[in-house]
Amino acid sequence: MRYEEFKLALINSRPGDWLYDHDTSVYVLKDNISITIDSDITVPSEGFSEDWVSVYEDDIAYEKFFNLRYNGVPIERFHTVAVDGFRVFIPYPDKERMTITEEQYRIADIVNLVYNGPELLDYFGRGDLSVVI
Repeated sequence: MRYEEFKLALINSRPGDWLYDHDTSVYVLKDNISITIDSDITVPSEGFSEDWVSVYEDDIAYEKFFNLRYNGVPIERFHTVAVDGFRVFIPYPDKERMTITEEQYRIADIVNLVYNGPELLDYFGRGDLSVVI
């Protein structure tokens, strides 16, 4: 599999295309079980303080990383901010425009599957963030 194919498989998938194991915190793509996402526990969540996170009910936020893997090999680390008491994982926005790319949104939609995924766009709105297509 080429890198571009890997990324397209992630981006073109929807949350319902994934299995999630609560015990291991691993997401597995149903159509290609070689593609997984796992919560990176090797890097402790550190406090994250920027103006845009102060709009949430719980204004204490934390960095949270996910590993995008193919056959268990880490291909890329996905950077998010756990906001509102770890209720939602929001990708790091472009700070000048407060935007998220469509790719970031698609992956965030997957990792938020377990954590109130349907509310993701609501959280974007509260943080005055938008998705650039």
